[in-house]
Amino acid sequence: MSSLSFHDKQHVLRLLNQQGQVKRIFDDFTRRSGLILTQWTEKNTDNVWIRNATLEKQIDNLLKDLHSDLLTNINNNTTGAWEASNLKNDDLLKAFIKDLALPELIGQSKYEKLEKGMFASNIDALKAFQQRQIDGSTVSDKVWNAVDGAKQNLEYYLSSGISTGRPAAIISQDIRQLLQDPDKRFRRIKDEDGNLTLSKPMQDYHPGQGRYRSSYMNALRVAVTETNQAYHTADHERWKNQGFVLGIEVHRSKSNKGPCAICDPMVGKYPPNYKFIGNHPFCICFAVPIMLEGEEFTDYLLTGEVPQDKIITTVPQSAFDFINEKEANKNQWFVKENQEYFLKSESSHSKEYVFNPKSLKQEGFHIKDNVESEYDKVIKGFNMEEFNNDLMQISDKYGLGIRSKHLNAYKDEIEFWCTGDNDFSLKRFFQKDVVFHDTLKLPEDLQGKGVSKELLQAMYKQYQNAGIKEIRIQANMDVGGYAWAKYGFSAKASEYNDITHWAHVMHNNQRITKTDFNDFNKWIEQYKGANIPMHELASKPYGKKILLSSDWSGTIDLTDAKQKEVFEKYLFR
Repeated sequence: MSSLSFHDKQHVLRLLNQQGQVKRIFDDFTRRSGLILTQWTEKNTDNVWIRNATLEKQIDNLLKDLHSDLLTNINNNTTGAWEASNLKNDDLLKAFIKDLALPELIGQSKYEKLEKGMFASNIDALKAFQQRQIDGSTVSDKVWNAVDGAKQNLEYYLSSGISTGRPAAIISQDIRQLLQDPDKRFRRIKDEDGNLTLSKPMQDYHPGQGRYRSSYMNALRVAVTETNQAYHTADHERWKNQGFVLGIEVHRSKSNKGPCAICDPMVGKYPPNYKFIGNHPFCICFAVPIMLEGEEFTDYLLTGEVPQDKIITTVPQSAFDFINEKEANKNQWFVKENQEYFLKSESSHSKEYVFNPKSLKQEGFHIKDNVESEYDKVIKGFNMEEFNNDLMQISDKYGLGIRSKHLNAYKDEIEFWCTGDNDFSLKRFFQKDVVFHDTLKLPEDLQGKGVSKELLQAMYKQYQNAGIKEIRIQANMDVGGYAWAKYGFSAKASEYNDITHWAHVMHNNQRITKTDFNDFNKWIEQYKGANIPMHELASKPYGKKILLSSDWSGTIDLTDAKQKEVFEKYLFR
């Protein structure tokens, strides 16, 4: 168990202060609503607002103010947390390089470029964080859910008739207790047999899975969770782009209150792309970067190369076991951000795979004699039995009718292909560290149904096991150019003229406007002589029109943290 740094302690204090801020926001709401509800009159109807419409409108206006105040508080605190993370990482990096005389070591211009990258504050990433959607909901939507719960709490209170004749101060006190601890209001009562059971209002109130009955607690949970995730996301944004960060290490804080069934197994070292955002609401675990040091760091600055054996590539076994222990654990919020590290079979994660031709032949594979001698040289670790299980499950799910499966080998190359009903076919070529996506042909009625993504997920799991570093494609089908672009493939630098020409053809054929064409030229100009990130084009309003039926060679460098993140985010979303 490690101690919190100064900045991490300040972050915990920020979370505690925010709890007080949220309480004061709710206290103001209860005070103002208490004054309004002294005028409420009971009409003996199921709807407490019948003949109290003016009061309901006043309460609704207070609820809008409550939503606005909470959202402002969240945005202010997430911005503060983001800035605090940047300050922490600035101090960390300054201390890390202060005695290295880097301008003399690597040259002033290179140092200035390095410094700019090391100390980037990622303001655009903060805006994206604050505006993001999770399962279709924005932060504003989540706050509205909590605010709507407050109105439901008030309606239950009014329907009880307790408020009649009570002064504003007492009503405010009732409402405060109701919003913070509704179980005391929706108390248990004795049934006819003398057993404790839920009261009728308590039975009728269903806030939903993962939510409290208390609207105050729901709002507090959203607020504190957003601030906590902002702090850790800012860490992630800084660390993932630093080539000398080998991984991260997650610690439990000494300030925690005893064992935690979730956090305890999650302690340990993780790959640099692992996104630690806290393990649950009000989590005060923290992460630190694992960095190259000494001569290895200076060598990296001079050569840009990182010793591959130093990079953390797997998650702790305890974390993997916890997530796969039961299905409910796979729904933990941090798993959605890191699916590629957890949602694998235990055999592929913890045991070295041994290629077994006999076993595969029993599963219907046709295997050439020379495959066994080449297999481990080219794709050692690629668990073909596990891939076959995934493949056949997908085949059964979508009716692909896969029966013919083949493995062939040439010198330093492995070839896999399979065929099925309705002209289904899949072919991949492997060389050491590289896979070529040759063919994927789906029946027309299955196109756009997610089949290709499920197949790629199954393959990518094995690419990771085999240490594949690069995926290459040739985009030349009707939708292939657009589809591969969305996955994050970059077109090779040599494709620049062809892509530019194709956009010109689209403009001449009036598929895109002159404004679009000018914007395209401005965008692609910056990548002349470099690989072209086609996902940027796919995201443009006119991008799909250009990319459909386009023809280009593409690649994903899985050692490039940024490109890998784009690819995995789309693959597992």
